[in-house]
Amino acid sequence: MFWLAIISIVLSIISTLFLLASPYLRITSLGWFIGIWWIPILGALFFLLTVIRNQARGEDRHFDKLKAAHEHKPECQNHLMNCIARDHGFLPYFYLHDYELYRDDAFIPELINCIDNATTRVWITTYIFSGQVSEELLRSLTKAHERGVQVCLLIDRVGSGILTPSKAIQQKLAVYPFNFSIFRQSLLKSILFVEKRLHSKIVIIDEDMAFIGAHNLRDEVLSPNKNFARNTTLKFHGPVVQQLEAVFADLWLKNTEQELPVTQVSDGDIFPLVSSQPSPPQPSPLPSQTSSHLDLDDHSHEDQPQKTASGIPARIIFSDPVSRTHAYDQYLTTLLMAAKQRIYIWMPYMIPTQTMRDTLMAKCKLGLDIKVLVPGKSDSVLVDNTHQLVIRELNDCGVACAQSKGAFDHSKVLIIDDVVILGSTNLDYRSLYRNYEANIEVNDQEFCERIVREFDVEFANSVSVEKMKTGLMKTMLNQFTSLIAALY
Repeated sequence: MFWLAIISIVLSIISTLFLLASPYLRITSLGWFIGIWWIPILGALFFLLTVIRNQARGEDRHFDKLKAAHEHKPECQNHLMNCIARDHGFLPYFYLHDYELYRDDAFIPELINCIDNATTRVWITTYIFSGQVSEELLRSLTKAHERGVQVCLLIDRVGSGILTPSKAIQQKLAVYPFNFSIFRQSLLKSILFVEKRLHSKIVIIDEDMAFIGAHNLRDEVLSPNKNFARNTTLKFHGPVVQQLEAVFADLWLKNTEQELPVTQVSDGDIFPLVSSQPSPPQPSPLPSQTSSHLDLDDHSHEDQPQKTASGIPARIIFSDPVSRTHAYDQYLTTLLMAAKQRIYIWMPYMIPTQTMRDTLMAKCKLGLDIKVLVPGKSDSVLVDNTHQLVIRELNDCGVACAQSKGAFDHSKVLIIDDVVILGSTNLDYRSLYRNYEANIEVNDQEFCERIVREFDVEFANSVSVEKMKTGLMKTMLNQFTSLIAALY
């Protein structure tokens, strides 16, 4: 339907230009002009009226469904979340022992210090790797390799601006003694698969330490410029690092065809399932045979063992745009629908699907505490224009929206009740459907309150967005830019 409308409009424009340029049809050109454009105009009006009517009906049906789901007993939420994760290809909760939260420029010095003290391995993936920061990290990684540490660095070709032939890349990488690879090494493959990017930001140090967040390894992280990108990064320890190892090993294997050894999982690494109802068998992350890989798609069913060691439940949420075995978009939509108390969204690129928008608006009508924090000015004019469209739609339904002041806040954090999801995924089409992304989900009230305090500080220091009044031309511009920004 959409493409037929586009083709019709394009043909109408071409025909109109031909008629206006023809000296033999000037007398009848006005009649032809009206005839050519009459059908597209009627079709457009019919389409708009139908869409608006169906959208209103769809919102009412969506609200009724969410209202019924909202009235379910909250005691089953722990069991529900494990079932949701299982159904979308994710592993059960593992233990997270301790953590530290880093904001802005505090992350890079800590990362370099951890690399300098590494003893067994340093595995890194990043979307952008450039500037003085990258040179400093390369020196630290080279020293770590000389100490006998296994170093693997995987960066995205498009994000880092490396669009040179593969032979030139290999010559450049040969200078470094450690394992250094560019995601999608073939230039032709990079062009054909440009929409499928390695956007995950992962750092694994030894067997029990990892970093995950929205950070890119470039100079803007340490720039004194007030417009540099701000980020939120989590450093953590515990068995959940093994899930991140499996994600990195899978990416490395797909790109280099080299297998990396990962830490073997034991029964005691899995956080026990807590439910007020009898739970069905859950998938075990343990491989059926001894292997150097943790099978991300192993769905053999076993009852979850109990453990007495201290820790909080966490799991890695990874999305693969090729296999689609880990459907983060569907998982997140389901979590939003299951929310009972609050939904806080802290995003640099906030262009969610229509289902997500409808869910947020319906949950707001049901009385949930919903807040959205986006940058006042991002690194894309298209995104800024689209944010106005999204914020206006949410604001009209009572959702509290705010725009951060000063530096571009690149943090990507979701808070749903007592669950926090932090990592590299934006709420836009590219991140949800076209990128390799990695996030950590932590289900702990104390951890959640720590993140909520950080969010509240940023939200309080931001500019609250009230009812937005824009003219017809501005609305049309926002609509047009949203089509392009969705693929940005």
